[in-house]
Amino acid sequence: MINIELYLKKLQNDIDEKLYDLLVEHLRNVHKIIPKIEENKGHLNTLYEILNQAIENTIKKTNRYTQKIYPRITIKLINKYLTYDPTNQNIKDKKLQVLNEFTCGDYELNEKIPLRSQLTELRITYDTNYLTFLIEKRLIPNKEYNKALYCLIALELVEPDYEKLEQYKSEIFENLKENELNSTEDYKPENKTIVLDTNIILAKLLVNIGDFSFFHSDINDYAGQIALLGNNNKFILTPTVVKELQSNLEATKEQVWQTCKRDRRFNGKEICETLEKRFEIIFSKYKT
Repeated sequence: MINIELYLKKLQNDIDEKLYDLLVEHLRNVHKIIPKIEENKGHLNTLYEILNQAIENTIKKTNRYTQKIYPRITIKLINKYLTYDPTNQNIKDKKLQVLNEFTCGDYELNEKIPLRSQLTELRITYDTNYLTFLIEKRLIPNKEYNKALYCLIALELVEPDYEKLEQYKSEIFENLKENELNSTEDYKPENKTIVLDTNIILAKLLVNIGDFSFFHSDINDYAGQIALLGNNNKFILTPTVVKELQSNLEATKEQVWQTCKRDRRFNGKEICETLEKRFEIIFSKYKT
């Protein structure tokens, strides 16, 4: 039998040495080692303190250099905490903080099952356990087949060889009602308010600056659509898109500086200033 006090000391040592990946691994069997029973109350309080400390540390240390690692670790630590204390609102708020910062979004727990945040969590952790739980235990039994299909598509993208995938597909498609889709190819809006998304604005902004070129797909196509619709309609940017664009601007400037360090033909300061002016013009013109 494992000595619980020594086990907790090992977890604390992982934090002290900043070995957060190892901490996640050591927590794999934590429920077997420290089951949630009354006689473990003192050990559980220590465990909660350790998890809280680790979560706070990884959130604070998340920056542009660690954003591919620490959000994943933070979410896994939070999920482990919630398996012990599923109603802890403070921990849930920390989870939303990570999701919001990752997407530049604004998540609210106003649904019983907030699927949008679950898909963002999948993007961070690549852990499909909760999706399979939703499909099998919640959505299919409750006949919410549209939501089940939404989760199924994400599951198949990450784990196309999942053993129950075909079983889920069969049951979902047997119960989905298909409606014929009608579209008008030559529809041209007039006197409408058109909401621009992030990709369209980036295509408009990330055009060459002198000989310096940015990679962005469909630049000409997007620019043509904006030109075609611009005479008879009003364009706007939502606050969410503005936040995403600001985040993209900072990331693009960082890429510019890295490129300019390698290629002395380009002046990083001038390119970044030009980018900032372009973004400022777009924000002032279209921001709601």
